[in-house]
Amino acid sequence: MKFFYYNHIWAETKSWQMPVIRRARARYQPGLARPRERRIELPFWLIDATTLPGEVLMRVPPENDWHPRRPLELYLYKPYTCFEERHAVEEERANVFIMFSGGEYAGLDELFQPGERYLRLYDADRRVCDRITRAAQRGMLDGDASFWDAQLLLYEILSCWRGAVRTGEPHQLAYPGKNGSSEEDLVRRVDRLLFAHLAEPCSRTWLAAELGISVSTLSHCYRELTGRTIMQRRMELRLDQAASLLESGLTLDQIASLTGFSSGFHLSRAYKQRFGIAPRHEKAENRAD
Repeated sequence: MKFFYYNHIWAETKSWQMPVIRRARARYQPGLARPRERRIELPFWLIDATTLPGEVLMRVPPENDWHPRRPLELYLYKPYTCFEERHAVEEERANVFIMFSGGEYAGLDELFQPGERYLRLYDADRRVCDRITRAAQRGMLDGDASFWDAQLLLYEILSCWRGAVRTGEPHQLAYPGKNGSSEEDLVRRVDRLLFAHLAEPCSRTWLAAELGISVSTLSHCYRELTGRTIMQRRMELRLDQAASLLESGLTLDQIASLTGFSSGFHLSRAYKQRFGIAPRHEKAENRAD
């Protein structure tokens, strides 16, 4: 990926009683030459996230324990919240952040429980990270003339936070879904699409378009959440369906056609590799039972 650095600080406006964007940045750069630890305290609301795997740790005093930051997990900090970060030496680093005033006018205070200074929200489909990047890009291109475009993106970002729900974990929110988890919802939606199209070509590009996210985001998030690639999961579903069809009386070529294999031979080879037994032997055992 080509390195980039988008950054803009908008000129200070009057004290409006509404959220007002102050700064947005998105970057993808080479790693640090040496480990770094820093302490941050800002007079504004802040939303930030790392967007690549890496050894980034954080804590908010008086917490003693350091917590790893996973890619695409957003952190929302109240104004004047002091937090600390540790950055290890990395090959690459990428992050986004947006600073703004007036978050209380959007009801952000209502999201926090007593004593909380920060919240986490996993942005699996990048609905927030991509908007922060666009705000930073527009600021770089058009300067302060981009203010109202950036304001609109800020409001869309705040809408995402206002639509999030508590998960039961400290400091943790999630986009609402069937189980209140954006992570589980993404995996479930991918698996449904894969199963619905077992017999058809099913590329990651097509899946990403159906889900409305980028191919890189889809691939990275699915593997992080399941430990498998999408194509590995697709093969599992095809072979599981083939196994269930062995009792139907269909021929191997017919089962192959229904599960997306080019022939009974290719099905048999993949089946034996996974289950350790050829499907014709499995059929024979089923008949014996």
